Amino acid sequence: MRTFARLSVSALWLGALLTASARAQSLPWRQFVDDVTGEDCGLINAGNTELVILTNTGQFVIVSSNGQDVADVLLADTAVGADGSVITAFGPAGFIKFATDADGFASLFWVSLTGRVFDVDGFTGQPAETDKFPEEFANVLCDACPFWDDPSACVVVIDDDRDGVPDDGDDCLDTPIGEAVDAGGCSCSQLDDDGDTIDNCDDLCPDTPDVVNVVDADGCACFEIDSDGDGVDDCDDLCPTSQLGSLVDVDGCPIVVRPPPIVVQPPTVVIGVCGNFIGAPLMIMFLSLGLLRFARPRGLGM
Repeated sequence: MRTFARLSVSALWLGALLTASARAQSLPWRQFVDDVTGEDCGLINAGNTELVILTNTGQFVIVSSNGQDVADVLLADTAVGADGSVITAFGPAGFIKFATDADGFASLFWVSLTGRVFDVDGFTGQPAETDKFPEEFANVLCDACPFWDDPSACVVVIDDDRDGVPDDGDDCLDTPIGEAVDAGGCSCSQLDDDGDTIDNCDDLCPDTPDVVNVVDADGCACFEIDSDGDGVDDCDDLCPTSQLGSLVDVDGCPIVVRPPPIVVQPPTVVIGVCGNFIGAPLMIMFLSLGLLRFARPRGLGM
């Protein structure tokens, strides 16, 4: 709520103090009062989030982000002093102060020592100084978030590892910052579904039966691997380095295909009508002798 009646500064200041004092008795978050306008605010504006500060502990609670209400998240490693100075786990981080926004009215901002507005990483809670000043922000709220309107309904959601899953429903309370989680608040580095001691992030064989005791660094048993790609798993492969694409037997060893033997046919001997080359001269010789005998004159005896 804002009060802009033309009253004296002292009257505004007194009324603000009384209002803040009354609220402090019923509201669980801290109120700040503007010395100039007398306006009191419980909602601190960062560049991308809105926060409140718990009265008892001085810790931040994110109540909305980017204009949308979100589940209230406690930033356990922040502390805001009585003077509005802010200390986080990362060191001093500016202070809380009233400043004029783009509408011309004073609103409560978390600013750096140079007056620039902080952003808050909604995932890690780490503040980061922007290059913007409060006067560059329009439609800035200066009222408690609806989540905090009823003190009796004020329940702080604690999420120590800031994975988006409240601690009371988080099965893995120490998820490393930045890792995506499942509905139970666990990241793949925290899970080992097949129980082979290799986490889900690094397990290339996430369904190894839990009776298997030996797996490699990738979480695979030998029967889940075929190193040479021959269709025979490593457990049964007697030749685990077969050349890719080679034909193998049931043991995974290459099958040697031998070419058929070459049959040499003997030369064909052709025998002529008149016999072979030895018989022909002999026949000629006998015929010659016979002719000579019959050609001798009769009457000549031997």
